[in-house]
Amino acid sequence: MHFAYPILKGKLPTDNNLYELFSKISLKQKDLILPLFIADDHAKQISSSNYFKKIPYSYVTQYIDNMIQKGITSIIIFGTPRKKSGSLQNNTEYIPNDMVTNSIKRISSEFKKKVTIFTDICICQDNPFGHCGITTDKTNHAENDMTLKILGRLSLEYAKAGSDYISPSSMMDGQVRYLRSILNDNGYRNTKILSFSAKHNSSLYAPFRNNMFINITSDYSIDKSNYQVSFFNPHETIREIQTDINEGADMVMIKPSMFYLDLVYRIKRKIEVPMVVQNVSGEYYLFKAGIKNSIIFNEKFSILLFLESIKNAGADKIISYFSPDFVQYLK
Repeated sequence: MHFAYPILKGKLPTDNNLYELFSKISLKQKDLILPLFIADDHAKQISSSNYFKKIPYSYVTQYIDNMIQKGITSIIIFGTPRKKSGSLQNNTEYIPNDMVTNSIKRISSEFKKKVTIFTDICICQDNPFGHCGITTDKTNHAENDMTLKILGRLSLEYAKAGSDYISPSSMMDGQVRYLRSILNDNGYRNTKILSFSAKHNSSLYAPFRNNMFINITSDYSIDKSNYQVSFFNPHETIREIQTDINEGADMVMIKPSMFYLDLVYRIKRKIEVPMVVQNVSGEYYLFKAGIKNSIIFNEKFSILLFLESIKNAGADKIISYFSPDFVQYLK
């Protein structure tokens, strides 16, 4: 009796065949959006989340230049907490983060068309309760219309500074329509909108909150289920994305990524605008902690396959903390 053996035998990944892997993957540097957390020069780095760093304001252009030289063409800017800001009930007192505004101006002026600037539009970093909308207490009820006024002010400020995209992440009802109207009415029709359309309620944001919310709250288990999307209701995810498209979003987003690739695959086939997927801090931390503790043995291979899986599911762009790792692997 004769048995036919497989024509190709499986191989365990080693550094020797990483070149072969690179020759097959479709992901390129231009597909990545680098998260950029801009902070005061004396900002404290939190040890439990030391895998991703805040960038000192004075170092921003040097850092961006280094990333551009390695092939990064898109960044998304996040402001970090300034200090305990008290109540945000009176939204007329809320002012945009000058560090973000000035960073946009510096990057836009120095690098012009070499890098596309996305800017996060949210108030969670300065809300003492850590919520994405104005709250009257520690409950998860956000005042939608009052929050929209702040988001409009932020969007206009950052558009004036030179941001190519404003990226509302508050998950407030009608935020895309409201912001599109504000931008259009003030002469910024060319400023585009990347909407955080399907920001799922998830524990995978914990490292981000632990690192970024240190100045405003000690409660990192913030319940945002009242306005974020449920993992258990994919129809709601589809509805949120379609609503944002109808309201004028130029790009839409799903986050997190790891457990949501089925949704990315399904939804990408229903829409005609670019799909962005965010690889969030908890996913990044799982990989880095696994590597540090020798649970994951081949760092390059694992990270490359993870990012490629997001691309294969349908992502046109990926916001990822792995961006510096990826461009380093290409050296």
